[in-house]
Amino acid sequence: MTMEQVHSRSQGSRCQAAIEKEVEKADLTPFASGMIAGTMLGLATVALGNLSIGLGTAGGLLIVGISIGWLGSIMPTFGRLPAR
Repeated sequence: MTMEQVHSRSQGSRCQAAIEKEVEKADLTPFASGMIAGTMLGLATVALGNLSIGLGTAGGLLIVGISIGWLGSIMPTFGRLPAR
């Protein structure tokens, strides 16, 4: 498939394959900051009387991971990885 075909197919959508270039290094900043933010979110608790409620580390990481994945879907240059 040529770049012109990709560009004509992507008109009207958010795909920008015709203007993106290949990356050689992984963008690890969103992953590292996501792990830190997810851990911090998971450690936060809310006290209701004698009961404390929190997401836990796994819950915090899950919520932040879903958020970063969503950001990557609307901004294709966010958190890019090499093709190989």
